[in-house]
Amino acid sequence: MKMMLALLALVSVQAHAADEVTIETFESRAIGLGTFNIHNSAFMFDTQLSGGEVAAETLAFPAHSGDKIYTGISIKLKTEDKTQFSWPGVGAWVSGADTIWLQAYEYDENTGLENPLALMSVTSGGVPDYLSIGSFDEPHFITSATFYSASAFAIDDLTLGIEGIGPGIPEPASWAMMLVGFAAIGGAMRSRREAAITFA
Repeated sequence: MKMMLALLALVSVQAHAADEVTIETFESRAIGLGTFNIHNSAFMFDTQLSGGEVAAETLAFPAHSGDKIYTGISIKLKTEDKTQFSWPGVGAWVSGADTIWLQAYEYDENTGLENPLALMSVTSGGVPDYLSIGSFDEPHFITSATFYSASAFAIDDLTLGIEGIGPGIPEPASWAMMLVGFAAIGGAMRSRREAAITFA
C-alpha cells in the first residue's frame, strides 16, 4: 500500500511539476528574424510566431523588458499540432498608435474547425499595455491567435499559458507515468483481492 501511495505521488508530481508558462522576450532572437518557433521545454511542443520581425525598441514601440520587440501589422501564433496541444491563455505587452486586437481560436475535434473566442482589444497610446485572453478562472484551449491593428505595432514579453494550469494535452511522459500508475494500482488491488480470497 505504501508503495502504491508513493507511486501515485510520483505520478502527480510528474504531471504537474513542469512550468506551465512560456514567456518569449525576444532578447535572444536576431534583429530582423521573422518566422520562428517558440519552444516549451517542459511540454515538448512548439508554437510558431509569424507575420512580423524582431526589432530594437524605439520611442514609438518601447520594450516592456530588455530592448527588443516584435513588430508587425498582423502577428500570428499557431500551435505545432492543433489536434494534440493547446494553451489555456495567450497574452503580450503591446504598443502602437491604433487599437490593437487579439483574436484567439479553439480547435473543435468534432468539427475539425477552429472556433473564434471573444475578440479582445486595447489602445496603448504608445505605452506598453497588456492584452490577453484566458485566465485562471476561465482557461481556454487556444490553438491559434492573431494580434492585429490598422497600423504597425509591437509586442513584447509574449506569454503562452497560465500559471497553475497546464496546457490542454499533457506531455507524452506524463501520459506514460499516469498509465504506469494506473497499472500499478490495478495490480495492487488485484493481488490484494487474491490474497483476501486465499486467506479466507
